[in-house]
Amino acid sequence: MKTNILFTLIFIGLITWKAQAQYNQNDLVGIWQVNVPKLLKSLPESRKEKMDANQELLSIMFLSSVFQLKKDGSTITQLPSFSGNSKTKQGKWQLVGKILSLTNEKGKVNKMHLLEVAKDRFTAKNPDKPEQEAEFISLKPILKSMTKTNRTQATQAQLIGDWKLAAFENKGKTFAFGITYTLASDGTHQITTVLGKTDPQLNGTWKMTKKNTFEVKTPRKTSTFKIVYFTSSQMIAIDNKGEKARFDRIK
Repeated sequence: MKTNILFTLIFIGLITWKAQAQYNQNDLVGIWQVNVPKLLKSLPESRKEKMDANQELLSIMFLSSVFQLKKDGSTITQLPSFSGNSKTKQGKWQLVGKILSLTNEKGKVNKMHLLEVAKDRFTAKNPDKPEQEAEFISLKPILKSMTKTNRTQATQAQLIGDWKLAAFENKGKTFAFGITYTLASDGTHQITTVLGKTDPQLNGTWKMTKKNTFEVKTPRKTSTFKIVYFTSSQMIAIDNKGEKARFDRIK
């Protein structure tokens, strides 16, 4: 009986400690981006049904801002752009208890109530609108993976399949995505969004053109990709505009 009472007291104490635990500012130092695929999937069904492929891609681009929380309390925010002219903005940040405050160049403060902090992700909600909750992922492991190279010679047969565009690098700035590229055995190519949407203007054909290089052609443009790293599960390629992309095979 005494053992059961002791166990109960310890259990209650652990719950109380966890509820009162405060996060350390060092836990948040790093480069972060909202988990876009998870956020899109959490939208109300009525809103998801109204979005076509192009609207979703615009939403992905809009949501894919990257912010760096530096140890000195300053922030650097990178805003992606379809035109390639991504913008960088400065600011500052502060953590008080479980409230993360981000202040932009104009002095506007945005606050997040932290719900959970892990090594490579954290979850937060809007203090004024608790229903607005989002998960943020660390880009550190993604940035490290984008530097990989090897001498593997990929064949057309090895490229056939579904590949998730996990991340792309534009002018030294890296953003995490989540759309799917399908390279079919009949030479057709299709892009599928996170919500399963597609568009004829995004689809077309593909083929290997020379060693470790493949071409993707759509009604809008033709792009070539030079493979610099290849395994059965991952591929890193640089396109004709100099942008680097990481593709993860979907099994």
